[in-house]
Amino acid sequence: MWFGELTLIIQKERVHDAKALVPTELMVVSKTHFFDVVKDNKEFLRELLHLVCRRYKWAIERIEATILRPVPVRLADRLLAELDMAQHTSASHPIELNLSQEQLGRMLGASRQTVNRLLKQWESEKILTLTYGRIQLHSLSALRQIVAES
Repeated sequence: MWFGELTLIIQKERVHDAKALVPTELMVVSKTHFFDVVKDNKEFLRELLHLVCRRYKWAIERIEATILRPVPVRLADRLLAELDMAQHTSASHPIELNLSQEQLGRMLGASRQTVNRLLKQWESEKILTLTYGRIQLHSLSALRQIVAES
C-alpha cells in the first residue's frame, strides 16, 4: 500500500492519519528522494498519476455511495470493500474482519446503534457472526445481493 503522495505533491502538511490494524512494515521516502525519482523517471510519474486518479475516482464513488444509498446497502458494500482490501479470495470458509461497530458507523456516517441493529439482523439470518471488534462473514452472496438490490 502507498499513502502520503498527495501531501508530497501539494507540499502541505498531512491532515490524515493511517492506522495499521495488523503488524506492518513501513518504508519512508523523503521528499528530496521522491522528487529526484519523479524528475528522472517519466514511467514512475505516469504510474503515480494513475494511482492518484484511481484514488480520486474511488473517493468520488465512496462519496456518492455514502450520500445516495440507504444504510443497509452502504453497510453491506463496506463489508465487501473491507474484504477486498484484506485481499481474501476464498468464499468457502468464514472470513473475519477486524472492525468494530463504531468504526463502521464512522465510515458510513451512521450511528453505532444503527450499525449494531443491522448486523444483529444479519447475524440472525446467518450472513455473519459478531464477536467483540470482529465480524465473521459467512455469506458473501447475501451481502452482494443486498448491494445489488439497491
